Amino acid sequence: QSDSEGKSEPSTSMGCCICAAHVAPRRRKPHAGDGSIADEQRESMKPPIFHRMFNYDRALLPNAYLASLEEGVSSIDEARSRTGASIGYPGWGLIYYILLAHLDRSRHEVIVETGTNWGCTTIVLAQALIDARCQGRVITFELEPENAARANANLQAAGVADRVDLHLGDSRELLPRALEKENGIRVALLDASHLYDDVKREFEAVLPKLSDDA
Repeated sequence: QSDSEGKSEPSTSMGCCICAAHVAPRRRKPHAGDGSIADEQRESMKPPIFHRMFNYDRALLPNAYLASLEEGVSSIDEARSRTGASIGYPGWGLIYYILLAHLDRSRHEVIVETGTNWGCTTIVLAQALIDARCQGRVITFELEPENAARANANLQAAGVADRVDLHLGDSRELLPRALEKENGIRVALLDASHLYDDVKREFEAVLPKLSDDA
């Protein structure tokens, strides 16, 4: 839906995490030592390129409530007012079907997501768990209280709240603690800040917890 480069460099390690991009880079609350360096990084990020579609059959979405949020939406501005900073269609469908092909019904599956925003992609992750008939849950992290409140309301309305643990705070700090007792994670969607240092810290927190077939 948005890719500031239009391409990604190949990884030299095993495929482990999905690193997604928002419709616009999200600002983090400053940390000690961030200062002007972080501001320069933000300013250096290229404007996003939008690949989100609007003229499509809403029945293609995996959750009826999510489809209702998209009803009548015909522009990126309308989309942001209804579903927040989310990947939208066809990205939601891509994530959903990748998960259906990957989730293992014989395991207790844990999906990690950073950058809950308004919870629309979280709905897709949780719905995939349900439709794959998997035990397990989504562990998701949101920095802003207003976004978290909106996400909680959306998750409840979508009927998937019982499959989601939403943590409020900075994922860079919360991930190590929240995943302390988790092992064998097979899916991680790193979708909070897209600044290099932020993504790297999230990746390093998740990597030791991934299974060999993540």
